[in-house]
Amino acid sequence: MFNSKTSKIKILFLIIFSFIFCFCSFATTASYEGKNYEIKLIYNKEFCPGDPILVQMQFKFLGKLSKLPKDEKIISGKIRLVNSDTDKNLRSSTLFEMKSKKRNSVIYMGMVPTTTWFEKNNYKVKIEYNIGEFENNSFTLPLEFIPKEFVEEILVLDQKNSDIKNDYSKERMNQIESLNKILDTNNYSFYKDEVLSEFSEPLVCDRRTSFFADRRTYKYTNGKSSTSLHYGIDYGVKTGTEVFSCGAGKVVMAENRISTGWSICIEHLPGLYSLYYHLDELSVKAGDEVDTLSFLGKSGATGLATGPHLHWEIRLNMEAINPDFFVTTYPTIFLQEREKFFRQ
Repeated sequence: MFNSKTSKIKILFLIIFSFIFCFCSFATTASYEGKNYEIKLIYNKEFCPGDPILVQMQFKFLGKLSKLPKDEKIISGKIRLVNSDTDKNLRSSTLFEMKSKKRNSVIYMGMVPTTTWFEKNNYKVKIEYNIGEFENNSFTLPLEFIPKEFVEEILVLDQKNSDIKNDYSKERMNQIESLNKILDTNNYSFYKDEVLSEFSEPLVCDRRTSFFADRRTYKYTNGKSSTSLHYGIDYGVKTGTEVFSCGAGKVVMAENRISTGWSICIEHLPGLYSLYYHLDELSVKAGDEVDTLSFLGKSGATGLATGPHLHWEIRLNMEAINPDFFVTTYPTIFLQEREKFFRQ
């Protein structure tokens, strides 16, 4: 179905933008017309707690803007996740440019995570952007929150795993700090393409032994316990099962860690990383570039593990987000619907 509404946004003077929203199963598209440019965008309007919000925009330059040198019409801006009732900013990140095949247009993308602790409220996305020295604008996009229940589980740890979980050694703390530093890095120069590559699960397996955002209670051999979230998906596979990259990117970590055993971290986009834990063998090293389904190594039971399995995790701006989003919702919106909409 189609809805339309009109909004006034101040540029150099007040210009009326036309908003055209087109709703399909997952994607929402919108078009904006300014004096010397137009914007087409596509995003996931519906989200469950833990899903990321992705917005991809095509800026097409018209009139005077189309004749300016590229360095005079560089776009910068922010994407913000906002509570509509309180207008409180919940999450934000920088818009980044992706390659465009068209001469007078550019593609920008913005991504923000949502936490699994979000409750039913009214949310919206706010896009703020500048076009060179000519404009300083913002607009909002509606969101629909879909509640979700998460699994609660109890893990009884043996002595080995209890010792790892309660290891506060300098070596383990340094490993945690090192990984956090990687995950907190936004590299805006490495991966630039018109679209993010297609994603895939990292192996073929129908047996999941733990799910994203499970509410876990760990019980230790000394009778004590602690609680935490499970940040990824666990696949119950035997040691030696081949593991593949879920998407194209660059290996930024490949090492043995106390908590997670032999581990790999891949950078896909600024602030977007995938992680693979408890491996038995590694076949890549830091600095390697990989494609979707590139061979990474073999699964195992290294580190804190109650049995052979692969732990697959995705982080955005440090926060763990739902990996299934990238193999279900993402292909529908940003590979199928996007191509049809941007070519109109």
